[in-house]
Amino acid sequence: MKVVICSCARCTSAGSEVILDSVYEVKSDLQKAYAYGKIDKKPDIEVEFTSIMNDMDQLGNVSPLAKVDDTYYEKIMPEQLMEQIYDEYSPKDEVNK
Repeated sequence: MKVVICSCARCTSAGSEVILDSVYEVKSDLQKAYAYGKIDKKPDIEVEFTSIMNDMDQLGNVSPLAKVDDTYYEKIMPEQLMEQIYDEYSPKDEVNK
């Protein structure tokens, strides 16, 4: 999974740095959970902080902007992105195998 948080001025003023911190936090929590559960398969989460505003066709009020793999999320909240990452890599699914 590749997570890109937009670092343009609009997104930064709308809280993209808080979103970035949240993504790093959930990534760290998942790595600890996988290590604690002795699960061999580790979550593969790549995080990038760069401007992706120019990728948008219409520049309306879309900030903060994030991209997960090939899907863009406008006006994303930290909780929404954290939940999406956790749902994808939930260690409980791996433990029960």
